[in-house]
Amino acid sequence: MQVMIIEDDAWMADLIKQIVLKLRPQADVSCFERVDAARAAWLAAPCQLIISDWNLPGESGVSLLEEIRQQDSQVPILIITGRADRDSVLQVRRLRINAFVTKPFKVPKLLEQLATLLPEQEEQTSAPESVPPDFMTYLAELSPEQLDLPLLDDTQKLLEQHLHGEQLDLRQLISQIQHDTALSARLIAAANTPEYNSSGKPCISLYESLQLLGVSTSLNLALAPCLQRSCQLRSGVLRLYAQAHIDEAEQLYEHARELALQLKLQPWPFQSAALLQRMGELCVLHQAQNWEDLGHSLEDQQLLAALQRYSRDFADALKDNWRLPVPLLELINATHALPSGNLKRELILMRLAAVELSTTVDDPEQQRLRRLLGLPDASASTDAAPNDTP
Repeated sequence: MQVMIIEDDAWMADLIKQIVLKLRPQADVSCFERVDAARAAWLAAPCQLIISDWNLPGESGVSLLEEIRQQDSQVPILIITGRADRDSVLQVRRLRINAFVTKPFKVPKLLEQLATLLPEQEEQTSAPESVPPDFMTYLAELSPEQLDLPLLDDTQKLLEQHLHGEQLDLRQLISQIQHDTALSARLIAAANTPEYNSSGKPCISLYESLQLLGVSTSLNLALAPCLQRSCQLRSGVLRLYAQAHIDEAEQLYEHARELALQLKLQPWPFQSAALLQRMGELCVLHQAQNWEDLGHSLEDQQLLAALQRYSRDFADALKDNWRLPVPLLELINATHALPSGNLKRELILMRLAAVELSTTVDDPEQQRLRRLLGLPDASASTDAAPNDTP
């Protein structure tokens, strides 16, 4: 089954794709940002469902739909657009559109609509995919687009309740997202794209991203990974490894927040940087779950070797693929080392937060960083109390 999605917002296209795959796991879904590329694909191989935005770069999506309708009067067409006025609806009525959806849409509702438009899936006997001989080779052959992060269990449960039509406590969800690396990274990345950020000003924290995106869009973008089968770690061993990294990120999150408040700085960017600092390790564990889902087993030594070899590479690939803003990347990198040259106060704070969690108060770097920030020597608070023994 061939499905075509024409949408210039990559995050929205991914959400729609995941909805289709949730309903028809074997579907071949192609996403296009421009009409000319979609037109060429249609002429080469017509599909069984077309989902298109209206306003697209270079050419309107409606112009392509007009051409398709002249050639095929039966293929189902669904328009998803920000245009909600009556004239727009009337304009495309002549194309016999099967559904007209306005953004921001409700994912459960779109699931219902697509379920009626997608043809029933036929039994397919495809040849088994070639699998690399070992886990390290499997990791080496992954493309940046195949990399992702696992959701926390509590986040997954809340989002699934929404998908099943239950009332969602938005405050509870937002509170949960603040501690979920996968969704924090996705929402920050989306908030820095031209589709959502017309000012071009970097959005470097989850708090800013939620404000910019709004509740409806944030919820929709959060649902995309939830729709994937492999969005969680199910292996007990992998969950233990992940929890260890999450706990360390949470400690950094809280300590960076404390230091920011001491210095009268907004804590949000530092909290987000702390949470994203373990992206690489969590990504390796996510891929380890995928490897086990293929029927393979993993020894602890193999997993530790993979974490050592690929954590940094995968973190860099995710940051680049999601185009996280440079100021946020600088904060994340500062947890490992400070750059040379004129140092920003924010980077010194982030480095100090990491150093204080891994060294004692008499560590020279810790003392130097506190002096640079104008903070008192931490060792002063650990001096021995007066001896009260008579």
